[in-house]
Amino acid sequence: MSPVSRKRQKKHRPNPSSNRPQPASRAEPAGRTALDAVYGDLEDALQETLRSEDPFVAEILLTDVLGSMRGIEADEPGAPTGTVDAFIDGLAVRANPAATAALVALARLAPAESSRMRARHRLRELPGIFRPAWTGAIDTWAPDRAMVLADAFGDTATVAVEFTGTGRTHALLAHVDFSHLGGWCPEVFVIEDTAAVRAAMGRDGAADPVHHYVELDLAAARFLLERALAATERTEAPATAEAFDEMHALALARLRLLPATSDPTAAASVEVRAALVAAGLHAPSALDDRVIAEPSAREALVRQFTESEPASAPVGLAPDSVALLARELVDYGFDYDDGRPLRLSPLKLATFLARWLPSRVTLTAADRTTLPAVVTAWVDFALAGSPLPAAADADLRAALPGLLAAVTAAD
Repeated sequence: MSPVSRKRQKKHRPNPSSNRPQPASRAEPAGRTALDAVYGDLEDALQETLRSEDPFVAEILLTDVLGSMRGIEADEPGAPTGTVDAFIDGLAVRANPAATAALVALARLAPAESSRMRARHRLRELPGIFRPAWTGAIDTWAPDRAMVLADAFGDTATVAVEFTGTGRTHALLAHVDFSHLGGWCPEVFVIEDTAAVRAAMGRDGAADPVHHYVELDLAAARFLLERALAATERTEAPATAEAFDEMHALALARLRLLPATSDPTAAASVEVRAALVAAGLHAPSALDDRVIAEPSAREALVRQFTESEPASAPVGLAPDSVALLARELVDYGFDYDDGRPLRLSPLKLATFLARWLPSRVTLTAADRTTLPAVVTAWVDFALAGSPLPAAADADLRAALPGLLAAVTAAD
């Protein structure tokens, strides 16, 4: 099954709010703490940006610092607000141009609104301190367009949002995996060559009949990506890409520039849902109130399947086994696939056969004998009303014997 819901594993990173000795990148003079070294290293790095009118490098430096704070508390998957606030206060005390530059960036990048307000307040307390040349430019970033490259099965999508600013463009790219919590985000990063991103996504969408490339409404892109990032925070030990934490604060900051939507943990608005569906994407359910189908709806679908032509074709199958396996297929789609019992993909079937089913029931000999025929009939039943393109249909049917053979071999 995909990642386990709820809590992120604690990361062992240096805590910028701690005065306990920590490894530093350079030797520390007597009386200098590890926290001083963190500030000093950041200020040295920012020094080269102060005369530039481009805020991008400074933003990358600060999102990296914020990323180093993520997961330092066992019960907090993100950067703890108290840690971020203490870091902001420490920068204000130092009151030098580079520390002030860090505050300017944190006023836009800090994850919590209260922390961003705190950074702005500290800046107002330092009226005579030099501001970096990019102070005005950091507020000129604007979204240009959003694009998506998605697979026809509804498993995954790559979303790219382009931004323009003072003399520079870049694209925020995020990978959304719809197989867990309705959609989570294992990878997010930034690419500066937006034309290359657009061309590559368009080329892949045109060359591969199992993928499609479309432009996406900006509000829908914001909802989908904020929802996916929120789902990642609800996941225990998520298998995220190496740079995920470092890019997280910048990603959220860029998404805040897109048209406002509803709470990403709530259900999508009618307009956003329509835009996602029009782009061929799943509109995830509310994160705090997952789709739960009534028993009557589940039983109706089981009955519809067992009475269908595909399920009636095989002979000699144990009726109890057919009903049991059909109910597990229905429950899996409702409970784990965000209320989509009839969605099909090789990945979804592999997860059902290898992880869901063994964790739920102990199959009898009759169940194991019946399993290949029931799953094959379920595929025929679900595909009868599926909008899958012919190439995806063919890929699914081609993968099915191998998936079933792997389960039979395991038995």
